[in-house]
Amino acid sequence: MLTYKRLSRKPAAFKSITGISLDEFQSLLEAVRPRYQTSEQQRLARADRKRAPGGGAKSRYDLAERLLMTMIWLRLYLTCEAVGVLFDVDKSTVSRYTCPILLILQELGADTLGWPEEAQALVTADRDTSTPTDSSNHTSGGDPVDTPNLPPPPPGTRVCPDSVAIVDATEQRVERSHHYQTQKAHYSGKKKAHTRKTQVIVNEHGRIRDVSPSVPGSVHDATLLRQSKAADRIPPDVSAMGDSGYQGIQDDMPERSVALPYRASRAHPLTPEQKLHNHEISRIRIVVENTIAELKHFRSLVDVFRHAVARYDSVILAIVGIVNCRIDRRLATLGVT
Repeated sequence: MLTYKRLSRKPAAFKSITGISLDEFQSLLEAVRPRYQTSEQQRLARADRKRAPGGGAKSRYDLAERLLMTMIWLRLYLTCEAVGVLFDVDKSTVSRYTCPILLILQELGADTLGWPEEAQALVTADRDTSTPTDSSNHTSGGDPVDTPNLPPPPPGTRVCPDSVAIVDATEQRVERSHHYQTQKAHYSGKKKAHTRKTQVIVNEHGRIRDVSPSVPGSVHDATLLRQSKAADRIPPDVSAMGDSGYQGIQDDMPERSVALPYRASRAHPLTPEQKLHNHEISRIRIVVENTIAELKHFRSLVDVFRHAVARYDSVILAIVGIVNCRIDRRLATLGVT
């Protein structure tokens, strides 16, 4: 029977099976623990519970074992029945243990998203100063507004530590729906398969700043960017960059610097200068490809997604949180903030 104590004695096997190191697992466990305890207290104190808190049989699987089950499921994407064989429990028990943990990991992943606070404060300050207000910072209804009292930055001074927002989309195959309209919407002409598409925006270090809700695979990359309104959340002084699938987004962001590769045609081949430009775009954009590759170390984002598509966003957000924490540790080691 697989247990955390036995598996932790073999760090290489532990990372291979879970996708994270022992140190990463311990950090994740400490982040999950307070939220799990809160959810358990709410579950035990619910009004319709017939058994008093503390009653019932005691499980031999503590939080570490349940988190281990969840990480194995995310990493290897085994069925609950297969995970149950590893831990000597029924598949329904695996589902009951992993579902709350997955929701907590989803919350932790969402908490790692967003642009730096000082950049968001600048956006708020800009919006406030664009509308005439009195010195007491009140709205038209008289309610006070908590806005940062920030002086304008000196010329040439960057407020956001990020330099560029690199956008890309990733697709994963899903099971073909029995409903014609649903399966038609999910058919991706690019992948020649039924897929679910998610947009990811990273900074120049590959740190994930924004993840869109997933959409059917037939949605174009540029359309997804417009629908998600992710461009509105990018700080004003951060440039945007994308691949050739995002042609036209520069018209949606006229006030922002947008870098896109040139596209060749039969009548207009690329000039040497344009080829050099495209090479530089590719050199910078490689970080988003590397980050997506890190996400896909987990088989739950690689294999055909066999669960309901409504559950897809929770899975990808859970993994985004794990990858973002890993990138943060790596950048801290390099002295990058």
